[in-house]
Amino acid sequence: MTVSAHCPCGLSLELADEFCGRKVPCAHCGAAILVPSKPGTSKRSGSLKRQRTKSESGTGFLMSPLIAIGAAVGLLLVIGAGFAGFAGFAAYKAITNGSLNGAASDVAQIPSATSVNPDVRSLSAADWSGFEFPSRPMFEPLFTSGISIGRVKLNGTGPAQQTQMNVYLPDGMHSEKSLGCVLVAPAGTNLLIGNSLDGADYHDETLPYAEAGFAVVQYSLDGSVPDLQSASNSQLSAAYQQFKSAEAGILNTRSVIEFIKARMPEVDPARIFTAGHSSAGTVSLLAAENFSELAGCIAYAPCSDVEAFHAEFSRLPGIETVFPNMQAFDRKSSPVVHVSKLACPTFVFQARDDQIVQASKTQRFVALAKQNNKNVEYIEVAGGGHYQSMIDEGIPQAVKWLVQQNLNR
Repeated sequence: MTVSAHCPCGLSLELADEFCGRKVPCAHCGAAILVPSKPGTSKRSGSLKRQRTKSESGTGFLMSPLIAIGAAVGLLLVIGAGFAGFAGFAAYKAITNGSLNGAASDVAQIPSATSVNPDVRSLSAADWSGFEFPSRPMFEPLFTSGISIGRVKLNGTGPAQQTQMNVYLPDGMHSEKSLGCVLVAPAGTNLLIGNSLDGADYHDETLPYAEAGFAVVQYSLDGSVPDLQSASNSQLSAAYQQFKSAEAGILNTRSVIEFIKARMPEVDPARIFTAGHSSAGTVSLLAAENFSELAGCIAYAPCSDVEAFHAEFSRLPGIETVFPNMQAFDRKSSPVVHVSKLACPTFVFQARDDQIVQASKTQRFVALAKQNNKNVEYIEVAGGGHYQSMIDEGIPQAVKWLVQQNLNR
């Protein structure tokens, strides 16, 4: 027997009756859905607070592994439809048991800094020697504050060599090496594939840095798909291979750094910072762990342990056919595994009521980071959830921190 459950965002689920009386995360918006206590008694509840989605706010939350399953293990999740196949049902059960928030504690413990042997290779400027970067873009003033935007796409064929960029410049003339710069990847991935740039009308996670006097580069991550929820097995697998070849976005970050050096003389290479929210926070931390020349790192509610986040999901039957060597890749792309290499000034922000990333997971990462890095600032607020807390409190506090770090260089 099945029971219907409905989310205010419009998604309807048909679940096995063993879920009766339990809360499950909405696969679309991330909100907690209370499954009716008895089959057939479902009614829509107006009390559930809807998480802001990418289409509404321009940024995605950290997508749950459920959405990445697609047809790989037989999961069919659509409006008014149910689960087809035991593996899909098991995946959903695993997520309700904790993997959405970082995995159950008995599945994957966060390793200590002393027990880890980092295996992400050091990526230097030499990886881009001989690459012909496209010309500097034309800049168009788009904001009343005078901020201009230029758009550019790399023209190569290898990993990260087609990275797209939106480049923001503060108003006025800028002499050589007069500007600090902030690199921002797009959020909203499941940490197995990449993402294209956010919509042209979304600037909430970039404009504040430019208005504070920094150049800003928003950039894409290899391995995007047109629609994550409807992507086929072949699309997911191809995107995964591209994301993996780009070292979980690390090569995309390197490509942007080298483009700045080649085409943005007003930017001081010694004052380049990374920033990101949720899955993009993961990219920001990985970049800081791998590129010692970075001046600092900002991460809002990052997934710091990708291994743990995917722990149950990675064990599903048949999942390796779509995501080969997934467990090894997850370990390689987990910031916590390489936390001993996080040497630059770092700002981490987290809300305690975040339903996507548990504050306890971020707290544990910060504690490990502080073992080897005395310049880690951690700000935790009570409310605001996964997204709005960053907009209302995280970014304003990070901008103040960033300005101070820039002055200290």
